[in-house]
Formats: sequence, structure tokens, C-alpha cells
Amino acid sequence: MDNNTNRGHLPSLTSNGSQQHKPNTAAALVAALPKGPNGSLRLALTTREAAAALGISVRSLYRIAERHLLRPSRALRTKTWPVSELIRFLENTL
Repeated sequence: MDNNTNRGHLPSLTSNGSQQHKPNTAAALVAALPKGPNGSLRLALTTREAAAALGISVRSLYRIAERHLLRPSRALRTKTWPVSELIRFLENTL
């Protein structure tokens, strides 16, 4: 077994079909998420929190949403960004 698989890396294929390893940014995102009042993971983030979790500006987050690469939840008065949606975005754009 490859040593990198135990270090939070996901294998990916290069253009010639060989495998290379990229950091597991989805796991890094989950580790950096703000915790709820009882220490549990939150299911959705505010716009500022989502942008900070992705390491981008709020403006960039909205640009990504305009391109339909990320979908905020509009169930509340303000937009919230489901953690599952942020993880899906990272996994699909690696």
C-alpha cells in the first residue's frame, strides 16, 4: 500500500493515466469548519464562513455561484452554504 494514502491524500490520474497524489482538501475543509455551540460540526455556513473555509473572498464565492458551480441554500432569509455542497465543489474541481 502507498504511504501517501494514510496521510490524507487522494490519488488522481494525470493526463497520461499515471497516478499522482493531491492533498485531500475536502478533509482539510471539514477540519477547519467552525463548530456549533455544543462542539458539533455545523451543516451550513454563512457566506463569510464559506468563503473563509474555501480560502477565497466573498466576491469569488459569489462568482463561483453565478457560474452554477456552487449552490447556496435559500431556505432561510439569508443564503447559507451547505458543507456538503462545499465538499462536492472541491471534489469535482480537483
